[in-house]
Amino acid sequence: MKLADLRILATLGVGGFGRVELVQIAGDPTRSFALKQMKKSQVLTYLLIYLPTYLFTYFLTYLITYLPTYPPTHLPTYLPTYLPTYSIEHSPS
Repeated sequence: MKLADLRILATLGVGGFGRVELVQIAGDPTRSFALKQMKKSQVLTYLLIYLPTYLFTYFLTYLITYLPTYPPTHLPTYLPTYLPTYSIEHSPS
């Protein structure tokens, strides 16, 4: 599919990262889609600045929320409390 195959019907919105258009495939009026138009510089800004910042913030939020509850006390402990020790006796040769 090429951009020329789409017919723009209306503008759905304009924001800081581009414009969103309501489009239809030229030969199929039964299906419509939202198409977001962005400049390459905006995509790079998003990928290099906003996305890593969001992921780092999400990671910090996860650590702050769940790290104080480690180790989880609500899960059963599968390690035995008593670990037997074995000694190897040397037989005289």
